[in-house]
Amino acid sequence: MPQLALINKPDIYGLLRTIPVPYKAEKEQFICFLEENDLGLSYEGVKAYLEDLKLPQNRLNGRRYKAASFNKRRAAAFKLVKEAMARAPVTELQRHELHQALSDLKSQKPDNDIQDKVLSQEEIQLLLARCKDPRLAVMIEFLYKTGCRISEALGAVWSDLTERKTCYIWRIEYTKNRKARKVAVQKSLVDRIRQVFGAGQYLFTGYNGTGMNRTYVTGKINETVEEHLDRKGISAHCLRHSRLSHIAATGKYDIAALAAFAGNSPQVCAKYYLHNRLSYEAQLATCVGVGL
Repeated sequence: MPQLALINKPDIYGLLRTIPVPYKAEKEQFICFLEENDLGLSYEGVKAYLEDLKLPQNRLNGRRYKAASFNKRRAAAFKLVKEAMARAPVTELQRHELHQALSDLKSQKPDNDIQDKVLSQEEIQLLLARCKDPRLAVMIEFLYKTGCRISEALGAVWSDLTERKTCYIWRIEYTKNRKARKVAVQKSLVDRIRQVFGAGQYLFTGYNGTGMNRTYVTGKINETVEEHLDRKGISAHCLRHSRLSHIAATGKYDIAALAAFAGNSPQVCAKYYLHNRLSYEAQLATCVGVGL
C-alpha cells in the first residue's frame, strides 16, 4: 500500500515529532520504529509496529508487554496517526488505509486475576529482612503498609503528614481518581523514612535532592523481589495488590471500608480483591436439610 506520497519520509518523521501526545517515550518509540525500518507513515508501518509490540521484547528480558504498557503505546500511535492525517496532505485512499490500520490497532484487556501478583505476608517479611538497601527497604515497607500507588508515594511531601498521638495521618491529595483520602502511617515508619531520606521536600528524595523516578523505583523493586524471592514480574504496584488482598482475606472489613482505604470504587475492589469463594464442600454443606 502507498505511503503518504506528498511528504517525503524525513519530513513525515519530523511532523510526527511535533505532535503533542501524553506519552512522550511511547511516541518516540513509534517514530523510531518507523524510521529504523524505513516504513514511513503507512498501513504496513502501523501494522508492523503492532505486531512488534506483541512479540517478546529484549528490553523486557524476553517478556511481552503487559496490557497497560501495550495500551499506552497503542494510544500514542493512535494519536500520532490521527493528527498526522489532519495535518498532512492525504489522499482518500491513504486516509482509508490508515483508518483501517487504526481500527486493527485494538487495545488489550488486562488480566483480572491478580493472584500471581500477590506476595504472601511471609514473603513480605522475608523481602524486608533480606533487602540490603535501607532506602529501598523502607520504601517497600511504606508501599505495602499504606497500600498506596507508587505515584502517590513518590509525590508525597512532608507537609501532607499530620502528627497524632499514635500515628501520622497522610492526606493523599493527588490520586488516580482525583478524590483525596487519608491513610494512617506508623510513627516508627515515618521516623525511619526521615532518618534514611532526610527532611527534604519529598518523603522519598533522590540523591540529587529531587523526587525519585517512578520507573527506576519500580525496576529496583522488581530486581530485588526476583533476587530474594525468585518471583518474576513483581512491580511496585504488586505491593498494593498484596496489602489490599491481605486485608480482604481477613473478612473483618466490608467492601466500602476497603475501597475507602484503597482510593478505589467498591466495584473495583470487589472485582480484584474478593478472591475467597465457597468450596464445593462448603456449598454442599449449606444444602443440608434443604432436600437437595
